[in-house]
Amino acid sequence: FTQGVEELPEILDMVEAEGADLIVVQSELGLSQNIKIAQSFKDIDVMYSAHTHEITLGALLADKHGVTRTTPGGPLSGEERSRLARGAAIVVETNRDMYVGRLDLQVFTDGDVDAFRWEAIPVDNSVAEDEDMAALRRWFGQLALWLKTSANGVKEGQAKNNHGTFYDLQL
Repeated sequence: FTQGVEELPEILDMVEAEGADLIVVQSELGLSQNIKIAQSFKDIDVMYSAHTHEITLGALLADKHGVTRTTPGGPLSGEERSRLARGAAIVVETNRDMYVGRLDLQVFTDGDVDAFRWEAIPVDNSVAEDEDMAALRRWFGQLALWLKTSANGVKEGQAKNNHGTFYDLQL
């Protein structure tokens, strides 16, 4: 088992040979390791980082010259656009319990990234609840209550066969 770094050159060559113009890598190696990978492989356009649960409120631009944090929600500076044009990778990470991320790319027809907008969106009460999901949660809550309290549900829960197993799986 390796961390994938040894296999990455061959994988990058393979996806480029199949016609990929834009290469996005998702890695669970953690932000510091993923930055190093993005700096080491010029063919990576975007690195979605995970594992360390760090939050990049401003996306990072990583290349052999270093790492720069972009301004959250702001336009790219001339220098940032220049680095992007020279092949810097965009590196982003969010913590799934606190933020979800949205990355919009503006891409030239040849697949080069011209600009992007990264947003780390807080997961809090400001996010409107989806009514269909709320209804589904209520339905499952009613099902769980029925399974635990109805004569049929209690009987199935005590069964020593596949019925009892399926009962356990539902709760």
